[in-house]
Amino acid sequence: MTTNFDTACRMRGVDTAALAAQLGTSAESLTEYRKGRRELGNKLLPAVASALDVSQAYLRGIADSLPVYDWAYGTSTLCPIMAAREIDGYGMYYIVDHPEGGWMAVILADGIQFTPNDWQGRQPLSVDEIDAVDWVDNTGRDAIMIDGLPRSIG
Repeated sequence: MTTNFDTACRMRGVDTAALAAQLGTSAESLTEYRKGRRELGNKLLPAVASALDVSQAYLRGIADSLPVYDWAYGTSTLCPIMAAREIDGYGMYYIVDHPEGGWMAVILADGIQFTPNDWQGRQPLSVDEIDAVDWVDNTGRDAIMIDGLPRSIG
């Protein structure tokens, strides 16, 4: 059974034993949580969320959802928000858990949604990696990069 904890570990490329050592707990107990046999408690939940750079709400399965628009099909899919960061003076950067494509990056800026051009390709897993992929706006037009951030010229 895949859990949000397991998905977050896979997204971040984190090994259970390494995470356990980082958190000062046993790998066996984390494996129980990762397999969904136990729920993360109030003490371990914030530490795991911080180590994996995801929200506590996502790990608990109660995260808010973001509608992600697929311009190629003209449809939107509600995707749980795994992580969200404000980009000062620009907009919001999200990592969402897309039910068909797995985790993906989404940026909302000035009412425009930007997604990586290749939803199945490399996803930027932090704000610092935004300029490492090609972006499209919500109409499917290639975004231009200004100061390392995608922009749309309408």
